[in-house]
This record gives sequence, C-alpha cells and structure tokens, in this order.
Amino acid sequence: MKLSDIIEQFIRDMFFEDEVELQRNELASYFRCSPSQINYVLTTRFSPESGYLINSNRGGGGSIRIKRLHSQSCDYMQYLMQNYLSEPMSQRDVKVLCAELEDRELVSKSDSELIISATSNQALSVPIATAMKNSLRTEILRNMLLTILARREKENENEM
Repeated sequence: MKLSDIIEQFIRDMFFEDEVELQRNELASYFRCSPSQINYVLTTRFSPESGYLINSNRGGGGSIRIKRLHSQSCDYMQYLMQNYLSEPMSQRDVKVLCAELEDRELVSKSDSELIISATSNQALSVPIATAMKNSLRTEILRNMLLTILARREKENENEM
C-alpha cells in the first residue's frame, strides 16, 4: 500500500462527525514525510469534487479543517466541478450556468447576482489576456459556489 493511501485512510478514520481538524506538520511528522505529501493527499483525495471542503491556515503548524459535504445538491455540484468548472468560462457561460442553478434552486437570485457581478468583464477589467480572465473567472465562480454550498450545509445542520 502506498503512503498516500495510508495517509488518506488515516484521515478518513478521523471522521467521527462531518468535520475534522488536523495539523499538517504533525501529520507529516507522524508519517515521516514532508508536509507537501500531506498537501498532495488533501488536494487529490479530499477535493470538492469528492465531496469535501478544505479550509487551510498557513503558519502555526498548518491547521487544516476538512468538512464532509452531504447536501442533495452535492452530486450535481460535483458534476459541475468535473464537467464545467474545469475549463475557462466566458461571462456569458457564467450567466447561463447561474440561470440553471437558480432554476434548480441550488443558488438564490441574490447569490446568482453576486456571482455574475464578481465574475463580470467589468470586475475583471485588468490588463490581461482574455484566456487568463476566463480562467480567473472560473476560479472565482468555483470558490463562490463552494462557499454557497458550505453555507447551505451549515444551514441544513442548524435546522436539524
């Protein structure tokens, strides 16, 4: 078994609830590997596409919080991440996607308006190539959707 598989299983075993907090440096020390090996496992095995949300703090040993997502919308969001948000998107693409997300009630109208505004050509009016703007737009969209998904998860937990 590879070290990355062992680290992944170790982290998965820590999930007694939907969230786990760990220290990157402590984990690296425990497994006698570099912190970059821990980063590799986190980015490849605990990605949003896999149903996890990671908050990482630099310094102080590299505190990391991993949250397991259980939303009904999670499957569709995973589909989006893999099929649409892996390629640069134009302003028009974002508007079309936001309209679909609103129709599916995955984002509110106000969230959709914020996303469209934050990813608009006007907001990205920096002197860089269009391809770079579209890549930046896609990353902004991805992060905003993950934040909205995490917020919905938290709201659903509070309702229970």
